[in-house]
Amino acid sequence: MTRQDVLAAAAAIIAPHLDGSFRLADRAMGCATDLADCGLLNGGRSPIALPAREAVANTLQARMSWGPAEAVARELYEAGLLSGGAS
Repeated sequence: MTRQDVLAAAAAIIAPHLDGSFRLADRAMGCATDLADCGLLNGGRSPIALPAREAVANTLQARMSWGPAEAVARELYEAGLLSGGAS
């Protein structure tokens, strides 16, 4: 999978968990890009000293409430989109 493929797949998972509809695709891609830039998606290597699933939830919590952030982290994990060592 290329970086763009990973970003698109992650954005598709993130979008249903975002509030509102204004620029939804752009906001979902922004969240996915943030996660990739943190090394949390496939192909990345995160400097965050937490399992990738937990780090994803913590990172997304800055943009959404905790429940949706945990759901996104779980769905990204189940889809195999998190960087190695996810739990």
